Amino acid sequence: MPEARGLVTTGPYRFVRHPIYLGEIIAGFGLVTPTLLSPHALVLTIFVIAQLTRTYYEERMLQRVYPTYEGYARRTRRLIPFLV
Repeated sequence: MPEARGLVTTGPYRFVRHPIYLGEIIAGFGLVTPTLLSPHALVLTIFVIAQLTRTYYEERMLQRVYPTYEGYARRTRRLIPFLV
């Protein structure tokens, strides 16, 4: 379950709201790329879906705890700078 330990909006959090999850997803792609046509791709897909779901629940909690989170979320992308 997500916890509210403080709202950070500086450093890498200026560009994306979940830089740690983005790093984990990038690392997962790096691990799976050599064996992309194997069952590993399915595992990676499930992992990415789980991370996206995790961001959804975490953001709901942050909106309840920090009134300023909504403004931060409007100006900062969720995972991919300038896209999503």
